[in-house]
Amino acid sequence: MKKNGFTLIETLITLAIMATLTVMTARAIQQALNSKAKIQEQIDNITQVRDVAKLIERDVQLAYHASDLEKELAFLLAKTKASPVPSPNPNENPIPTNTPNVNADGSISTPNEDIPNTENDGLDPNASSPASSAQNQIKKFIQFENRIAPTTHFMGKEKEFHFVTSNTVRLSKDAPQSDIAEVGYYLDSCKIKADKTDDAGQCLFRRFSPVVDKDVTKGGKPSQIMEHVLEFKVKYYSKKKKDWVDEWRSDKTGDDNTKGFFPEAIQVDITMKLPKNIKIKKDRSISIQVMAPLHFPNNPSVKQANTN
Repeated sequence: MKKNGFTLIETLITLAIMATLTVMTARAIQQALNSKAKIQEQIDNITQVRDVAKLIERDVQLAYHASDLEKELAFLLAKTKASPVPSPNPNENPIPTNTPNVNADGSISTPNEDIPNTENDGLDPNASSPASSAQNQIKKFIQFENRIAPTTHFMGKEKEFHFVTSNTVRLSKDAPQSDIAEVGYYLDSCKIKADKTDDAGQCLFRRFSPVVDKDVTKGGKPSQIMEHVLEFKVKYYSKKKKDWVDEWRSDKTGDDNTKGFFPEAIQVDITMKLPKNIKIKKDRSISIQVMAPLHFPNNPSVKQANTN
């Protein structure tokens, strides 16, 4: 006799196998989704650290050290006029001194009558030497009434630094923009938290001000660019000292290595702690080091720095 269909035992066995496969597949899919979320979050954190590092690097590379062009031109002009003029070689194309010249009105004169007296020709006829004339000319040129020399400064400590940059990047579409701006990086308590239940710790801020004034450490609007910052350490390279220093002040309060100068490069170490919602056995962090040279420090020479 031919059987039609399955027996009860065969049906139960088939259902058990299908249920087992379904549970195993669901678990595999759930594990894959969890792993994807963890990996994506780690990628986002690494990308955030790299983006911040690139932003700092770009700002530093385009640091703007203003120079007094009028003073530099006066310095070069005075230096040129103070240099001795080589005497002409009498054997090369001698000019006769007694050859008469016929003027436009028909009168006749000799070259000696038309040549002005150049014995006292210089920047200052009362000066005793060309060098002193040059110094007097510089002072007269740059010290006229109500003149304000353009200045920009680079101020930095171990955990913050402020300067003027020509980087025109905007972190938001409604942010102000200018050709040069004051920027600063520093640590502070977080204003905005991505996860309100999580302790974000210290946050890294970027201060931006389109108005450049004498104090580059104040003003503008801060923007929170990173959470969970464990370390933010800055060092500055001094070309005069040929070594890294922990503090930089280009204003009048700086020392001989930093006063009136911008650093040749800076080194920034950033360490970010992974958020707690990433389920891992131990605390982990992401570290990155930024080595950013200034493209154009525009530092004065030693001779010019001594005259300031």
